[in-house]
Amino acid sequence: MNKFYIKLPSANIDPKGALKSFLVNKMLSAKPWLRYAGIDTPRVERGIQYASADDYIVFDSSATFDVDWAKSSDLSESTKRYIPVYDLYTDFNSAISKLESYARAKCPFFSEPDYDFKYFGQPVKVFDNYVQIGLNIIPRKNTRAYLSALPGATIDSITEVIVKINNYKFA
Repeated sequence: MNKFYIKLPSANIDPKGALKSFLVNKMLSAKPWLRYAGIDTPRVERGIQYASADDYIVFDSSATFDVDWAKSSDLSESTKRYIPVYDLYTDFNSAISKLESYARAKCPFFSEPDYDFKYFGQPVKVFDNYVQIGLNIIPRKNTRAYLSALPGATIDSITEVIVKINNYKFA
């Protein structure tokens, strides 16, 4: 899970910014667990939405944000030489593949397609009003009546699941 850059295409190649929009929408909709500059805390003045033509989207798990951006003038040639750079226009498939690998390495339990993640080997799917763990359905709101009918060990297990889910930004 190393640091890498995705270079946005120039204004001549992508005048409407369609590739940048595609990349940002893909990241935000399919990878919500990553921390994005300008969206997540701590607050910054200019987040990834301000990246423009010839700028770089920066992926760095050791930084404050998993996804940030940098102007092309901010990066030296030696920096670009030692850190992989994927051009979104010419290396589109490689860039998207690297993004997928990065997100999967950052949070491997979120990368399964049929469910949101696994919890102790059981698939977990999060919905607006309930959470499905395997075949068990647990309401997310008004859980008092549901929980009071269960044994203590089951209540502790369910509480732990709900806390973990809420910590992973699904609340």
